[in-house]
Amino acid sequence: MKMNMIRVKRSEVEQIVNATFPEYRGRKIKIDASGSVTFTDLNWSGGTRSQYRACSLAGDKSGNMDPYNNAAPWANPAEGGIVSIPVGHCVVEHSICCGRDIGLIVHVHPQDMPKHLQEA
Repeated sequence: MKMNMIRVKRSEVEQIVNATFPEYRGRKIKIDASGSVTFTDLNWSGGTRSQYRACSLAGDKSGNMDPYNNAAPWANPAEGGIVSIPVGHCVVEHSICCGRDIGLIVHVHPQDMPKHLQEA
């Protein structure tokens, strides 16, 4: 687990989950306050894939990377891309590894999480 990653209760990020992955029913949710995200595992490979969706911290949906989950792996321009996350927004990653649901990671800018960063 990354140093700057913390676990949170679903109730603490409910509006974000509802805006990005409303079908998610799990409880494995972490926050990564590194300020950027690297898009990896966009295509199914050995039962592993990640999906990425973005929203404001208020829960206003703003976009997703779902079209890149269908692109051929050798021609996927988003694979390995790094995106900086602006203050007030987040990118949520839903990962499945070897067929097992790993949960959600909410990637945010460090300025949006000062309370939680002090506890980590």
